[in-house]
Amino acid sequence: DAMTFCGTFTSAHWTITSSPIRITCNSELTSGTLTIDPGVHIEFDAGTRLVLHGTLLAEGTPTDRIIFTSSAVNPLPADYWDGLILQQGSDNSSLSYVTIEYGTGIEVYDSSISISHATIQRNASSGIYLDDSISSITQSLITENIGTGSNAGIHIRHGQATIDGNTISYNQSQRRGGGIHGFGAGSSGAIINVTNNIIINNKVNEYGGGGILFDSADGVIADNIIQYNTVANIGSRSAGGGIDISGSTGPTVKIYRNTISYN
Repeated sequence: DAMTFCGTFTSAHWTITSSPIRITCNSELTSGTLTIDPGVHIEFDAGTRLVLHGTLLAEGTPTDRIIFTSSAVNPLPADYWDGLILQQGSDNSSLSYVTIEYGTGIEVYDSSISISHATIQRNASSGIYLDDSISSITQSLITENIGTGSNAGIHIRHGQATIDGNTISYNQSQRRGGGIHGFGAGSSGAIINVTNNIIINNKVNEYGGGGILFDSADGVIADNIIQYNTVANIGSRSAGGGIDISGSTGPTVKIYRNTISYN
């Protein structure tokens, strides 16, 4: 039967027999592993979040995706939930064949995660936010995430990230990077490899990098299709509709074999 959930817990296994699982308050995995079986739907009440200090294993299949969504039938912004938040201690987490929507996306701090074959869509913030993380995002769709700050479709601050084989489209940020924003200023830096992606129709209102912004971040941008990304003429700086490389550290970025057009 369907299950409601609220509060703190340790290792748990959420199965299809309990689906949908409704999160009614801020909930927290304090240790251990949360395993979610294919086909499970997790529905969040407005403003609630799931914080993890342990490993998250949410591995669906092509025919039985795992869904993280709002509990509202037709979600409006007031119904959005407050995200999946992976804190230190959640290393070796894995998301595959999942959908994360109508919230504030997924945030990863001081830990590692593998995200593949995911759909991250219609969130009111970055679809994926990585901070001091060593992570990979592959074969996924990141689309229609619209933030009010520096909230690109994928936002990386420090650490290392591999972004390969994704479609990153129709994301919008108020400032600094619409599709992908990599930031590496400071002692820890950032190394980001962006390869084999389709990066189209993303927008940033201020600063630059409608498609990709590397701000004091090193890495590689190769074999991507980067088209129809824009920077609005708002503020004192407006640069790089397709790609913007900037920052005080003088980043080293190799750019080759991309198709860059109509930005």
